[in-house]
Amino acid sequence: MFYATLPIAGLGMSYFVKYLTRKPLLNKLGERKITVILILVQILLANLYTLRTFGRFSVPWDVYLFAPSSLRAGLE
Repeated sequence: MFYATLPIAGLGMSYFVKYLTRKPLLNKLGERKITVILILVQILLANLYTLRTFGRFSVPWDVYLFAPSSLRAGLE
């Protein structure tokens, strides 16, 4: 179901960015810069949450972070 929510999340992000560009201070940045800033903030917060919870960063190539038992699957 995760992949089914991605278009809806993108549409929500688009509406949210358009709403933010109507604000006087953020209007000077433009939609593209606001979108980039929001995505970078989300990545930073997600990685900081993972670091705090699991004790290390969640990099895309670390597929075993959320399933450490699968590392021992071949050894048993």
